[in-house]
Amino acid sequence: MRKLHFFSQQPTNSAVIDSATGNVLYEFFTTDATTHTTNQLGRDERVKVTTMWNAQRQVVALYTHGASKDEVTYSGQTRSVDDWLVWSSKPGPSGSACNTIQKCQFGFPDGKKYKWTYHSDDTRNRRFSLFECETSQFLANGYRPQRSGIFPCTRKLKLAVMADGEAMLDTIVLTFVLCVCRPL
Repeated sequence: MRKLHFFSQQPTNSAVIDSATGNVLYEFFTTDATTHTTNQLGRDERVKVTTMWNAQRQVVALYTHGASKDEVTYSGQTRSVDDWLVWSSKPGPSGSACNTIQKCQFGFPDGKKYKWTYHSDDTRNRRFSLFECETSQFLANGYRPQRSGIFPCTRKLKLAVMADGEAMLDTIVLTFVLCVCRPL
């Protein structure tokens, strides 16, 4: 299992670090909302662009987010985030600590489908678990600490990737960040 942590509490402006070695595996940087694009109505729109780099400083993905639509460019394809990451939700099991369970399903270039399952509970943590849809094989766990009352949270995001998930580490980190950034 490979354990990763984010250097910053803001995942779209952070380095992703291998907890065992201290090496930076990925970096995310978001521009200020000064980039302009034309939306579907032909109006000028201010957007932010988040760039994901790997350790070799190669661009892995671009995430463009604005008022009308979010897009991600990954593996040479640009798509709407809502088309790639499909969300569904349901109440947690009766009597459990889970308030809600949400699932985010996405496809991978290998043709397989994967899903992040999000659990909100009373421990002030958002827990994410990644599974391969067909076999239910567990691939990763992610945690996003929540703030406590009026006090800001000082703990960082964490991600644990199983050995079977190593081959798709780029996708796991990217989709985790997209899931964490989504308003829940």
